[in-house]
Amino acid sequence: MSRTLVDIYLYVRYMSNKDSEARITAYVQYWARVHKEWGNILAKHYPQKKVKLPSFHRQAMKAALLI
Repeated sequence: MSRTLVDIYLYVRYMSNKDSEARITAYVQYWARVHKEWGNILAKHYPQKKVKLPSFHRQAMKAALLI
């Protein structure tokens, strides 16, 4: 758990140092792309399973298309 906290701290510190707006936008786009790829993996390997999408799914997909 401490590794996760250190990772989060480093991400936030990096984004808040210089050019915050661009770094935050890049991180959100990266995260959205990762979310999209995990959805593709689930659909490929578990086609019979019904996946319940989170409430932010539509917004994440819009952000992923910006990459």
